Amino acid sequence: MDYTFAELHFHTAETSWCGEISAVDAIPLFKEKGYDLVVVTDHFNYEYFSNYYKYGKWKARVHEWFAGWYTAKEEGEKYGVTVLHGAEFRFRESFADYLVYGMTDELYHNHPEMLEMTSAEFSVFAHEHGLYFSQAHPFRNEFQCDPKYLDGIEIYNFHPSEDSDNHLAVEVARKNPHLVATCGQDVHSAKAIQGAKTRFFGEVRDMDTLIAKLRAREYDMILPDGTIVDPRNP
Repeated sequence: MDYTFAELHFHTAETSWCGEISAVDAIPLFKEKGYDLVVVTDHFNYEYFSNYYKYGKWKARVHEWFAGWYTAKEEGEKYGVTVLHGAEFRFRESFADYLVYGMTDELYHNHPEMLEMTSAEFSVFAHEHGLYFSQAHPFRNEFQCDPKYLDGIEIYNFHPSEDSDNHLAVEVARKNPHLVATCGQDVHSAKAIQGAKTRFFGEVRDMDTLIAKLRAREYDMILPDGTIVDPRNP
């Protein structure tokens, strides 16, 4: 069987304030360590856009926010790594973070009101537009969304300097089998690339295929110690 080895949670220094590694440096490192696909998930929140979205400069600011994604995509083309565009959303209701896959340029440009939504409201928006909506490291900040609003949950987050209480996230996934269980290294720096991978069964080269394979559980998770986890039985 052919596989696609992926990282689903990567922050670029070009866009994310907390990013410590540029896309220029990260993509060849991902390639060296055996990744075929990387999803850029730069932070998308009110703080980044607060001085822009109500004053007619929204689209220009969104274009600036795309910088990490654009650079990573260009580097991916050089090194043979597929780079897809996701985001890590945060709404004003709490400090909870959410991985969102499937957003288009048009949706970003035309819906600045997303920043004022609650997670429940965004869940409706996500399902209307065929997006994938998952909570990232749900126990790091002790804010957990109601599972009924989510498509998935990141049960293994391997940020090297944060305690994500992954065992608690695993329990939520076990109690809510509709949730797609995923892993991510939450890459902000080179040291975060520790070898954890999402191993998709077959080829993944676009976001529609990635979302479809997540929903169908056509993948498994390889943890840094080599343990393989079945998302149907996390």
